Amino acid sequence: MQGNIAPQIIEEIRQRSDIVDVISRYVNLKQKGKNHYGLCPFHTEKTPSFAVNPEKQIFHCFGCGAGGDVFGFLIKKENLNFVEAVKLLAGQCGVNIPQKDQDPQVLQKLQSLQKLYEINQQAAEYFQNQLNKNPKGRQALLYLEKRGISADTRKQFKLGFATDSWDGLLQHLTAGGVSPALLLQAGLIIERQDKSGCFDRFRERVMFPIYDHRERLIGFGGRCFDAEKNPPKYMNSPETPVYHKGDGFYGLNWSLESIRREQKALIVEGYLDYISLYQAGITNVVASLGTAFTRQQAQLIGHYARELVLFFDSDEAGVKAATRCFPIFLDSKLKVKVAQVPVGYDPDSFVHHAGAIGIRQRIEQAVPLLEFVLKETLKGVKTDSVEGQIEAANLALPILAQVPNALERNAYLTRIAHNLKIKEQLLFGELSKALNKRQRAIAVDKDQITAISHGAEALAQQQILSLMLNDGPYLNHGLENLSANDFSDPDCQELFLVLQNLEAGKRGEINYILQQLSSERAKGLVTKAGMQPEEMENPQQVFQDCLQTLSNFRLRRQMQELRAKALDDREALAKYNDLMKQLKCS
Repeated sequence: MQGNIAPQIIEEIRQRSDIVDVISRYVNLKQKGKNHYGLCPFHTEKTPSFAVNPEKQIFHCFGCGAGGDVFGFLIKKENLNFVEAVKLLAGQCGVNIPQKDQDPQVLQKLQSLQKLYEINQQAAEYFQNQLNKNPKGRQALLYLEKRGISADTRKQFKLGFATDSWDGLLQHLTAGGVSPALLLQAGLIIERQDKSGCFDRFRERVMFPIYDHRERLIGFGGRCFDAEKNPPKYMNSPETPVYHKGDGFYGLNWSLESIRREQKALIVEGYLDYISLYQAGITNVVASLGTAFTRQQAQLIGHYARELVLFFDSDEAGVKAATRCFPIFLDSKLKVKVAQVPVGYDPDSFVHHAGAIGIRQRIEQAVPLLEFVLKETLKGVKTDSVEGQIEAANLALPILAQVPNALERNAYLTRIAHNLKIKEQLLFGELSKALNKRQRAIAVDKDQITAISHGAEALAQQQILSLMLNDGPYLNHGLENLSANDFSDPDCQELFLVLQNLEAGKRGEINYILQQLSSERAKGLVTKAGMQPEEMENPQQVFQDCLQTLSNFRLRRQMQELRAKALDDREALAKYNDLMKQLKCS
């Protein structure tokens, strides 16, 4: 996990990186006692439950359970791996990581990716020169001016032009020492079918450089501006080691701070939709790179925003694009709405027609995604007859059955019952059938954590680990009297095993313990214990009660295993009876 970066280097970076300063760049923190509190950046809340402890250099959310150290925060917030988080902080606090301290394979991979970023940058500069200095770029400049894109905007977004030359870019970059093999890997050229050579992928197109959220140039989008030649309207870079179109957005690098500030992101489809809105002052916007919205994109944007507004075209394709997003957000904590432009417009043309005020009005009129999907599903169904009412109900119920939030599901059911003039009880009965049918259709392998997340056993496992984390004698006592088999919760079991294997000098070092854990929930248990040591009236009695509770549950699990064997196995029956006696005596 450390990528062969020396532990002492990691520790130096941790000590130089004050967790309050780092998190304050993302969260408005206010000091209260020993801790600093703010709204959690990982889930939606109105009352601050996110705490940062500068003394122990940890954070914990008492709402969603997220917790960790300064590296863990950046990993979650910036969607990084551990090595990337370490390097980011190293750059910020001025610590140099010697190359000898880096994994050779990891280093080689990073160097090869860096070459592709640099080649893309050289290509972008070439395309910009063709737009601004080559006479052939005049037609593309006129096209952009006609679309209302100013010279400052062209410069800000580094727009360019690919000429009609079959090998202009290829000749330019290879003359500078770049190999055709690397250009193929970057997706900038295509090999001829007869293997006789290569040619430029992009020709006669306005070029849009695509950056990831860390300002690395990963690919390109090219738009045709001469409709008479009838080529594909858009052409994007192919999948490459640095470009995966379903993973990111166009414009997130420019809009990131605005999205963080407003906690809301506007999602459009096209490059020009994005640029025109940004130029008009609507800067909390990103474009979906011409692909159907993906779970990876939802996860990425969820790191920076609490609310999304899907702002697609008003035509049939735009409506379908919005409704296809519905399954992706079913289990998401994001608040998702849909805004629409008037028929005949797209966001690009509408902002030039109505300005930023018109766009903001449309955003204010946005409706929840579920409401939009129901409305579009029922469009055209005539509900003034019994047959129409039945058809509408049969169309709506399977959609509602997918909604995990019972309050939301029932609120919409009540509204539909009122609109269709059908008794609520009847629809609730049919919804129950739809829910049961859905549950049978989906083979859900229920997570063990869910089964034990409540109740005496879960509480005992968490309390005893909390005592072991905060007090040396309880740690020793727990290690002497417990085993990993006493913890049915896999996250609690992982934490116990880490405590069991701690070197004597590392006991009580929360940050070290966090680095040994892989489970985010286990890390949350550690930071909760470290952030708010439980003040118990009689901790010794609590500890003994937890020991006894865990022992009783262990006996019950053993009895369950023996019960099936006891019918035909006398030895198993004897063990079963013995365990029964132990349980009664406890």
